Amino acid sequence: MNCTNCGKENDGTNSYCWNCGSKLGDSEVPNNKSTFITLSCPSCGGKLKITQDMDRFACGFCGNEHIVRRSGGTVSLTPVVEGLRKVQSGVDKTASELAIVRLKQEIEELEEECCDLEDNLDKKKKNWNSILIGLTLVVLVTLFARNIFLAGFLTLLDVGVLVARLKVRDNGQLGQAEKLLEKRESELKQHEKIVRLSL
Repeated sequence: MNCTNCGKENDGTNSYCWNCGSKLGDSEVPNNKSTFITLSCPSCGGKLKITQDMDRFACGFCGNEHIVRRSGGTVSLTPVVEGLRKVQSGVDKTASELAIVRLKQEIEELEEECCDLEDNLDKKKKNWNSILIGLTLVVLVTLFARNIFLAGFLTLLDVGVLVARLKVRDNGQLGQAEKLLEKRESELKQHEKIVRLSL
């Protein structure tokens, strides 16, 4: 209701204007009176007037959204952000739980891959060792047979096999798999921490 003297808006239950003190006329009392509850904004402390039909609104001072909670005759305001934080926390926990399952499976597969790569590397080295031993025996037999030319040629071949055996590598696959394994284990620890903190 507006004051006829100063024009300021007044609560419909007031008999006198809060601004100028003039008596408010009965003719200006609206037929459909709303009952206001005055609460403070939890975010900025601004005075808010809440009607009975409001369930959610934005503060006119700071713009933050609030949910009106009514329980047992009391009315309170809860910032929408708090609800969103709880939802976000639940989403983060669920995402981390799913990531943990996925990462454990990936870690298991990477460990198997690393073992396979190590086994293949060992097999290559053993194959070159066998060839090296065989050529060395042939060189010795040739020397006993006094065929110097053939023994010299086989010795060169033996040295070539020795160099090839020393150069046997995994072409970086094992190192890459081990780095990826370390990364996945680190991610797993981070997700386990998120789940622990959300309990």
